[in-house]
Amino acid sequence: PTSKDARLGLAFSLYQTGNTERAKKIYRELLDEHPNDLQAINNLAWILQEHDQRYPAALELVNRGLNFASNDKDRLHLLDTRGMILVNMDQLANARKDFERLVALSPLGTRQQAKAFLQLGRICAKLNNSVQAKYHLNKALEIDQKIKVFTPEERSEITRIIQNKGL
Repeated sequence: PTSKDARLGLAFSLYQTGNTERAKKIYRELLDEHPNDLQAINNLAWILQEHDQRYPAALELVNRGLNFASNDKDRLHLLDTRGMILVNMDQLANARKDFERLVALSPLGTRQQAKAFLQLGRICAKLNNSVQAKYHLNKALEIDQKIKVFTPEERSEITRIIQNKGL
Protein backbone atom coordinates (compact mmCIF):
# COMPACT_ATOMS: atom_id res chain seq x y z
CA PRO A 1 0.00 0.00 0.00
CA THR A 2 1.09 3.55 -0.69
CA SER A 3 1.73 6.09 2.02
CA LYS A 4 -1.58 7.72 1.04
CA ASP A 5 -3.45 4.41 1.46
CA ALA A 6 -1.79 3.80 4.81
CA ARG A 7 -2.76 7.28 6.02
CA LEU A 8 -6.35 6.80 4.81
CA GLY A 9 -6.47 3.54 6.76
CA LEU A 10 -4.96 5.17 9.85
CA ALA A 11 -7.43 8.07 9.76
CA PHE A 12 -10.35 5.63 9.37
CA SER A 13 -9.12 3.54 12.30
CA LEU A 14 -8.60 6.63 14.45
CA TYR A 15 -12.18 7.75 13.78
CA GLN A 16 -13.55 4.27 14.52
CA THR A 17 -11.75 4.25 17.87
CA GLY A 18 -12.94 7.72 18.85
CA ASN A 19 -9.86 9.80 18.02
CA THR A 20 -11.88 12.11 15.80
CA GLU A 21 -9.66 15.18 15.96
CA ARG A 22 -6.56 13.26 14.84
CA ALA A 23 -8.57 11.57 12.07
CA LYS A 24 -9.79 14.96 10.79
CA LYS A 25 -6.23 16.31 10.86
CA ILE A 26 -4.97 13.41 8.72
CA TYR A 27 -7.86 13.71 6.25
CA ARG A 28 -7.20 17.47 5.92
CA GLU A 29 -3.47 16.86 5.35
CA LEU A 30 -4.30 14.25 2.70
CA LEU A 31 -6.66 16.70 0.97
CA ASP A 32 -3.94 19.37 0.98
CA GLU A 33 -1.73 16.91 -0.95
CA HIS A 34 -4.48 15.14 -2.95
CA PRO A 35 -7.40 17.61 -3.26
CA ASN A 36 -9.49 15.20 -5.34
CA ASP A 37 -9.13 12.10 -3.17
CA LEU A 38 -12.74 10.94 -2.97
CA GLN A 39 -12.25 8.67 0.03
CA ALA A 40 -10.67 11.46 2.08
CA ILE A 41 -13.40 13.88 0.95
CA ASN A 42 -16.19 11.45 1.80
CA ASN A 43 -14.77 10.39 5.16
CA LEU A 44 -14.03 13.95 6.29
CA ALA A 45 -17.51 15.07 5.19
CA TRP A 46 -18.98 12.14 7.16
CA ILE A 47 -17.09 13.16 10.31
CA LEU A 48 -18.10 16.81 9.89
CA GLN A 49 -21.78 15.86 9.69
CA GLU A 50 -21.89 12.89 12.06
CA HIS A 51 -19.54 14.07 14.81
CA ASP A 52 -19.40 17.87 14.52
CA GLN A 53 -22.88 18.56 13.09
CA ARG A 54 -21.20 21.03 10.70
CA TYR A 55 -23.70 20.31 7.95
CA PRO A 56 -22.99 23.23 5.58
CA ALA A 57 -19.23 22.51 5.61
CA ALA A 58 -19.85 18.79 5.12
CA LEU A 59 -22.29 19.48 2.28
CA GLU A 60 -19.82 21.78 0.52
CA LEU A 61 -17.10 19.12 0.78
CA VAL A 62 -19.24 16.23 -0.46
CA ASN A 63 -20.59 18.33 -3.35
CA ARG A 64 -16.99 19.06 -4.35
CA GLY A 65 -16.37 15.31 -4.47
CA LEU A 66 -19.51 14.64 -6.48
CA ASN A 67 -18.47 17.31 -9.00
CA PHE A 68 -15.44 15.32 -10.09
CA ALA A 69 -16.46 11.74 -9.26
CA SER A 70 -15.96 10.10 -12.64
CA ASN A 71 -18.09 6.97 -12.26
CA ASP A 72 -21.05 5.52 -10.39
CA LYS A 73 -18.86 3.45 -8.05
CA ASP A 74 -17.17 6.66 -6.88
CA ARG A 75 -20.55 8.37 -6.43
CA LEU A 76 -22.09 5.69 -4.19
CA HIS A 77 -20.46 6.63 -0.87
CA LEU A 78 -20.65 10.34 -1.63
CA LEU A 79 -24.39 10.11 -2.33
CA ASP A 80 -24.94 8.21 0.91
CA THR A 81 -23.02 10.83 2.87
CA ARG A 82 -24.80 13.72 1.16
CA GLY A 83 -28.17 12.06 1.72
CA MET A 84 -27.48 11.85 5.46
CA ILE A 85 -26.29 15.47 5.56
CA LEU A 86 -29.50 16.57 3.80
CA VAL A 87 -31.64 14.51 6.22
CA ASN A 88 -29.89 16.22 9.13
CA MET A 89 -30.47 19.62 7.49
CA ASP A 90 -34.16 18.67 7.11
CA GLN A 91 -33.91 18.89 3.32
CA LEU A 92 -35.90 15.69 2.93
CA ALA A 93 -36.93 16.09 -0.72
CA ASN A 94 -33.28 16.46 -1.78
CA ALA A 95 -32.18 13.64 0.52
CA ARG A 96 -34.86 11.45 -1.03
CA LYS A 97 -33.43 12.11 -4.51
CA ASP A 98 -29.95 11.07 -3.35
CA PHE A 99 -31.19 7.84 -1.78
CA GLU A 100 -33.32 7.04 -4.85
CA ARG A 101 -30.19 7.47 -6.97
CA LEU A 102 -28.26 5.32 -4.51
CA VAL A 103 -30.84 2.52 -4.77
CA ALA A 104 -30.59 2.69 -8.57
CA LEU A 105 -26.78 2.67 -8.60
CA SER A 106 -26.28 -0.01 -5.93
CA PRO A 107 -25.80 -3.60 -7.02
CA LEU A 108 -29.09 -5.50 -6.61
CA GLY A 109 -29.70 -7.20 -3.30
CA THR A 110 -26.64 -5.76 -1.56
CA ARG A 111 -26.19 -4.36 1.94
CA GLN A 112 -25.74 -0.92 0.39
CA GLN A 113 -29.04 -1.16 -1.47
CA ALA A 114 -30.86 -2.40 1.65
CA LYS A 115 -29.51 0.53 3.70
CA ALA A 116 -30.57 2.98 0.97
CA PHE A 117 -34.09 1.47 0.95
CA LEU A 118 -34.20 1.87 4.75
CA GLN A 119 -33.24 5.55 4.46
CA LEU A 120 -35.85 6.06 1.75
CA GLY A 121 -38.47 4.43 3.97
CA ARG A 122 -37.55 6.71 6.87
CA ILE A 123 -37.66 9.80 4.65
CA CYS A 124 -41.01 8.87 3.07
CA ALA A 125 -42.45 8.23 6.54
CA LYS A 126 -41.30 11.71 7.66
CA LEU A 127 -42.87 13.14 4.52
CA ASN A 128 -46.11 11.29 5.38
CA ASN A 129 -45.95 9.30 2.16
CA SER A 130 -47.05 6.02 3.69
CA VAL A 131 -47.40 4.08 0.42
CA GLN A 132 -43.81 4.83 -0.61
CA ALA A 133 -42.51 4.29 2.94
CA LYS A 134 -44.08 0.83 3.06
CA TYR A 135 -42.72 -0.06 -0.39
CA HIS A 136 -39.12 0.96 0.46
CA LEU A 137 -39.17 -0.66 3.90
CA ASN A 138 -40.50 -3.91 2.46
CA LYS A 139 -37.76 -3.88 -0.20
CA ALA A 140 -35.20 -3.35 2.59
CA LEU A 141 -36.64 -6.30 4.54
CA GLU A 142 -36.59 -8.54 1.45
CA ILE A 143 -32.85 -8.01 1.11
CA ASP A 144 -32.36 -8.39 4.86
CA GLN A 145 -34.10 -11.78 4.84
CA LYS A 146 -31.51 -13.03 2.32
CA ILE A 147 -28.29 -11.50 3.65
CA LYS A 148 -29.00 -10.24 7.21
CA VAL A 149 -28.12 -6.59 6.83
CA PHE A 150 -29.91 -4.94 9.73
CA THR A 151 -29.43 -4.94 13.46
CA PRO A 152 -32.35 -6.09 15.67
CA GLU A 153 -32.89 -2.40 16.49
CA GLU A 154 -33.20 -1.47 12.82
CA ARG A 155 -35.62 -4.35 12.19
CA SER A 156 -37.83 -3.25 15.09
CA GLU A 157 -37.63 0.36 13.86
CA ILE A 158 -38.88 -0.78 10.42
CA THR A 159 -41.75 -2.68 12.03
CA ARG A 160 -42.54 0.32 14.26
CA ILE A 161 -42.57 2.75 11.30
CA ILE A 162 -44.86 0.45 9.32
CA GLN A 163 -47.20 0.00 12.30
CA ASN A 164 -47.14 3.62 13.53
CA LYS A 165 -47.88 4.98 10.10
CA GLY A 166 -50.77 2.56 9.72
CA LEU A 167 -49.23 1.03 6.61
